[in-house]
Amino acid sequence: MRSALHWVFAGFVLIGGCGTSDSPIKGQSKTPKPTPPKKTLLAPKVQMVVYDFDQTLPVIHVFHKTRGAREVSQLDDAFFVEAFGGPERISRLKKHFGKLSKNGTTCLIVSYGFTDVIKESLERVGLADYFDNANIHGRDSASLTRHRGAKHKLIAEEMSKRNFSKDQVIFVDDDLRNIEACIEAKICRTMHVAKRSGLTELQLDTLEKLK
Repeated sequence: MRSALHWVFAGFVLIGGCGTSDSPIKGQSKTPKPTPPKKTLLAPKVQMVVYDFDQTLPVIHVFHKTRGAREVSQLDDAFFVEAFGGPERISRLKKHFGKLSKNGTTCLIVSYGFTDVIKESLERVGLADYFDNANIHGRDSASLTRHRGAKHKLIAEEMSKRNFSKDQVIFVDDDLRNIEACIEAKICRTMHVAKRSGLTELQLDTLEKLK
């Protein structure tokens, strides 16, 4: 099994001079020069997280569960609450996106589900406010269609618009094929939702702590 979390770290680089001293003069004590403080170059701050939808934010595959329906407004709220794992998990997701929003992190969705179904699903459980409509890309969106469904190419395009480096972006998906395509093209960091039943508590916590 490949690692659930793939990323490229710009590691810590320590830059600093060594203290030097002149040769001691007879009868005079040796006084070393002070050592300059070390400088640390940190990895770039995470600026954008790109999420798949089905089996990543919800715990089920909404597209399959609704048999690919383009319209789900007739479904009751209980369906969506269950789809996202229940009230406690929905509260946890709100906390997650709230933290990212507070940190100034941009959140996108790139999914093979229909755009309106994704928006309706988010609205029903109170998560819609964390995503701008322009940042939700479904299978019927012009953006994903333009790239013939290649998620990694769309992500690269969105990164270019914002001038983000590969170390500043994380792509989260339950489908290993999409993760591998992103890694092979060296687009950005990745996180694989290996169990395909929604982001776990550990994964949510990890995303929140990345700087």
